[in-house]
Amino acid sequence: MPYEFSLAEVDFLRSKAGKEALDRCGDLALGATSRIVDVQRARQLVGDRYAAVLETLTLRRKAVSKIDGSAQWLFESNALQQASASLVARHRASRLSGRDVHDVTCSVGADLVELAKVARRCFGSDFDSVRLAMAQHNTACAGVSPVILRADALAPVTRNTVIVADPARRDSTGKRTWRPQDFAPALDDLIEAYPGRDLVVKCAPGIDPDIVPWATEIELVSLDGQVREACLWRTENSNEDSGLVTRRASVLRSDGSLWTVTDADPSEIVVKAPGEWIIDPDGAVVRAGLVRHYAARHGLWQLDERIAYLTGDTPPPGVRAFRVLEFGQYREKELRKTLRSRDVGRLEILVRGLDIDPDALRQRLKLQGSAEASVVLTRIGRTPYAFICRAERINDAGFVVG
Repeated sequence: MPYEFSLAEVDFLRSKAGKEALDRCGDLALGATSRIVDVQRARQLVGDRYAAVLETLTLRRKAVSKIDGSAQWLFESNALQQASASLVARHRASRLSGRDVHDVTCSVGADLVELAKVARRCFGSDFDSVRLAMAQHNTACAGVSPVILRADALAPVTRNTVIVADPARRDSTGKRTWRPQDFAPALDDLIEAYPGRDLVVKCAPGIDPDIVPWATEIELVSLDGQVREACLWRTENSNEDSGLVTRRASVLRSDGSLWTVTDADPSEIVVKAPGEWIIDPDGAVVRAGLVRHYAARHGLWQLDERIAYLTGDTPPPGVRAFRVLEFGQYREKELRKTLRSRDVGRLEILVRGLDIDPDALRQRLKLQGSAEASVVLTRIGRTPYAFICRAERINDAGFVVG
């Protein structure tokens, strides 16, 4: 079970004495094998507050790669797990720049900090007093000062603000939940609580669009190739005939770069024989159903209209693409023979449209060579194909960099 902070512990951690206690324990290993030693040492250094101090230091280390400036933040384990990465939160906030915004599930403030940097007026609320105290501390650390208050997310306390929410998505057993009524707060209740208001709701990327018919736009967001979230946008001044975007994929990188593709972009492409390269589109593009739109932008085409792999003679910039060395109908025996003839010992296997377990196949192939390769397994029509490839990184200028 995650550690449960008391309000008194948070007050201590925010105090001068608490900061000194954290500093005194800052050099502890905090690893799985050092736990007993760490506890004994922390007790000697800070006394009865040792558990809160150790938990805070542990969570800060976990947050380093996720939350900017988190070295001085206060966290609760579940709140950190659900918190948006700073780059993702910053992207979402940028779409609300200059507006009045109310984060009604602000938790420890990961989204609130980014919203407060760009909003005209910014409010944050939560019903958990411990998390609110942490949010007060964290926003101050970030140099922003939104209005923070204790309130139920389903009881409106501001007017004419865009409502931002991040409902909890785990039940008491720690399992992820997908039914809208099982979210906390329930999605349907959230919609009913804010009629006529623009609404932005962060959800897990696997959410079924059919259960959120109120969303005027569903945005899938990835960071460094990993799909992080689906963001549901309800804009009250939109309508079905307005031509507005209803699906969007936003692809972010740690270097700060960003590109998007939407269902308002052209999508007319052809299905034809393989080109010189195979491209596996970013997961946000695939989940958003925008593979054809992405292909049209970059002059690519499909191998099969039902498969997300794309092909072409020039790969898009900034991607990892697969240069086709040879291909043919897939038969495991023939694939093994071809790979051994190429002295392949290290093999990456990508699969779409076929019931093949890459790890199990790799073991059965029993390769022992010195070279490496990538194999793309897919179907064209009803026929399985194997593409022997060399994975290469394409830089933003469109040149192969390795």
